[in-house]
Amino acid sequence: YFDAAGIRLLQGRTFTDADAAGAAKVAVINQSFARRVFRDRDPIGQTLRLGGRGFVVIGLQEKSGTVGGMNVDRYIYIPLTAYERVFGAPETLSIFAKAPRNAEIPAVTAAAEDRARATMRARRRLAPGAEVRLRHAYVGRVLAPLRSDARWRPLMARLGFTP
Repeated sequence: YFDAAGIRLLQGRTFTDADAAGAAKVAVINQSFARRVFRDRDPIGQTLRLGGRGFVVIGLQEKSGTVGGMNVDRYIYIPLTAYERVFGAPETLSIFAKAPRNAEIPAVTAAAEDRARATMRARRRLAPGAEVRLRHAYVGRVLAPLRSDARWRPLMARLGFTP
């Protein structure tokens, strides 16, 4: 997610595959939250409470502003698997993905869709394999008209699009 949304860290790290697989209670926080909660202390390694559970801060997000119409500086990020363990399956799910160069895009897309469907089945208490419809917004097509607009070039560059 961080790479796809163009979010960089000032300090620490993002989630690892082990964090996701183990539903690790770790978090990446933003600067304003860190200042408000931890004041002058280094936030990395500190514990914050979410849903009555302790999450260890592993990363401090660089100020990023708005990406895709969302102010990404307002969020605390935790692995989806940790969210599901603490809060249950989410009501809605947004997935941002940026496939590696030369990746087999259909395979990457299918894996992301499978994960989204499994999460929605759990949320809706549906049987495994039950049909779940997904809405797609392929960023390349959605953002294509913006590539040549000078006002959007910095964002397009951060997302890996060229004019």
